[in-house]
Amino acid sequence: MQKLALSAIIAASLALTACSKPAEEAPEAAAAAQDAAAEAAATAAAAPTDAAQSAAATAEQAAATAEQAAADAVAHAAAGNEHAAEQAEAVAENAQDAAEEAADAAKDAADATKTTN
Repeated sequence: MQKLALSAIIAASLALTACSKPAEEAPEAAAAAQDAAAEAAATAAAAPTDAAQSAAATAEQAAATAEQAAADAVAHAAAGNEHAAEQAEAVAENAQDAAEEAADAAKDAADATKTTN
C-alpha cells in the first residue's frame, strides 16, 4: 500500500512539473544571471586582474543574454508559441549557468592573485 501511495505521489509530482507554463522560469534565470554578474563585477573591482575583469565581462554578457531570452520567452508564451517559449527559456537557463560559471572564474582569479601576493 505504501508503494502504491508513493507511486501516486511521484506521478502527481511529475504531472504538475510537466504542466508548468512555458517561460515560467525564464525571468528567474535572468535574475539569477544578473546576480552572478553583479557578484563577478564586485570581485573584479576588488581584485582588478585581467582574468577577473574578463570573467566579469563574460558574466555581464551572459546576464544580458539571459534577460533577452527571458523577454523572448515571455513574448512567445503570450503569443501562444509554446515551443519557441520553451527554447527561449532554455537559452535563459543556459545563460544563467554561464554567468554563474563566469562569476566563479572571477573568484578563482581573485583568489589566485591573493595567493601570489
